[in-house]
Amino acid sequence: MHYYQHHVGDYNRDTAQLSVTEHGAYRLLMDAYYVSERPLPASADMLCRICRAITKAEREAVKTVARLFFREENGELRHKRIDDELEKYERKSEANRVNGAKGGRPPKRKPDENPVGSGSITQRATERDPNLNPNQEPVTKNQLIPPNPPAGGDGGAGGISPPPGKPLKPDGTSDPRHHAITQAWGPRFEEFHGFRYDFQGKDAVRLRNFLQRSREGVETFLEVAESAWARTHEDTYASASKRAATIAGLCDHWNAIRTELQARPLPVGRGNHAAEPQRASFKL
Repeated sequence: MHYYQHHVGDYNRDTAQLSVTEHGAYRLLMDAYYVSERPLPASADMLCRICRAITKAEREAVKTVARLFFREENGELRHKRIDDELEKYERKSEANRVNGAKGGRPPKRKPDENPVGSGSITQRATERDPNLNPNQEPVTKNQLIPPNPPAGGDGGAGGISPPPGKPLKPDGTSDPRHHAITQAWGPRFEEFHGFRYDFQGKDAVRLRNFLQRSREGVETFLEVAESAWARTHEDTYASASKRAATIAGLCDHWNAIRTELQARPLPVGRGNHAAEPQRASFKL
């Protein structure tokens, strides 16, 4: 977990008695707890190493904060507020993974423009002007341009035909590649990085748009992603490859990522990555 909400009011209320050094130690310990998503070690030496506490005053500050705000359980230090936030984060991540596997959140339904009892547009207009022909329906854009003109010819009276060679594209979520990619992305991401992928609603939207304009296969899409992950680990200046950390980023920057990988490709295959998985943990 690389982001968490910092409630300033709650924090100031609970830490009003801390010194400047103790504030710094407390924030570093909280950051370590959130990033690793697990309790802290109970060893004072290990805590001092996490906080980079060197002087006697700094080490005493670490011990004071650990005693005031953490409780020891089975050789580990736990923090109730952080445990609650991590639990909420896990529930939200699981919901996002489920939505991502289904193709994203369902679209919002538009409110009814003519609620029951309000009457139609033609009915209300007739009431205002009795001389108006009630059988005359208002002209709409759907009358000017039919939504699905017949193929060939002039598309019907007043209609237009689709450009030759450009048939209407199907919805991306109905594309079998969409389901296959979202199903395979999570396991491959976790296998490479060592932690689970947090699906976002924009992933499904960007992937749908990408599949509507691309003929790339499922395996090609996933291999490009893995190659970009490996390139990012090897080269910190691989700015385009860093975008492949998410499905949405890979879709939005597909051409730039492919160009960067082709400049100096890396041999990447499932289970045989050029770089070892990077886990969000503290090695002390």
